[in-house]
Amino acid sequence: APTPPCAHCHDSRGRFGPPMMGGMMGTGMMGGAASAPNLYGQHARYIVGQLQQFARGQRPSWMMERIAADLTPQDRKAVAESLSGRR
Repeated sequence: APTPPCAHCHDSRGRFGPPMMGGMMGTGMMGGAASAPNLYGQHARYIVGQLQQFARGQRPSWMMERIAADLTPQDRKAVAESLSGRR
């Protein structure tokens, strides 16, 4: 299973996770209109690229910006490889 915080929103069955406060594309402080996307089976290179964009603030998401910024490049690669191998 992926390690938290991934597992909290991107569940092990590859379904959409629970609505997030403010959501990845949410509409407000308590807006959880959007859910975390299914990442399982995505190409590792794509996931690493998205994590880099979040970490640099190039892709807006108050939750993912904070999470991705705390990951080292090696951590991002490990997360991506783990997620890409799940089917």
